[in-house]
Amino acid sequence: QLTAPAFPGDCGGFVADSRGRLIGLIHSVFDSGPDSEEFLQFLWKDLFGRGSSGPITFAVPAETVEFVAERIIKHRRMVRGWIGVSVRSVEGGAEVVRLESGSPARKAGLHKGDVIVVWDGEPVRDVASLQKRVERVEEPRNARVLVQRGPDRIELELRVELEK
Repeated sequence: QLTAPAFPGDCGGFVADSRGRLIGLIHSVFDSGPDSEEFLQFLWKDLFGRGSSGPITFAVPAETVEFVAERIIKHRRMVRGWIGVSVRSVEGGAEVVRLESGSPARKAGLHKGDVIVVWDGEPVRDVASLQKRVERVEEPRNARVLVQRGPDRIELELRVELEK
């Protein structure tokens, strides 16, 4: 979310830091209007602890823009890894809260409640660190995963597929 003012026509625009370096692209602008005032008050007051103060602007980080652009140029479509789980950050890793039926995660033996703590030898700190490792896969491949299941640590081999 940006604090700089922007308007709906600015979507896709360049977001720069004070030195003019690209840090993102404007994704969307939620502008206040008569129908949105109640929602804006909720966002600003309840979520951010202050009163409404004009349009709310959201941007995509430059790193994400670069990742997506490179994949589309290379593959002619968006390609990213997929294991078929929903996770949430917990202390020490990413807890599995849902598994899709027939997903690579389910086939590998992951269970709801497992905490993924290591992915291919690298610690998993939170959801973002796990997502980054999974989505960056360009071709289906196996990954070694260490999970905490209750008091036990279990090592699994999980096949990362490409998102359909």
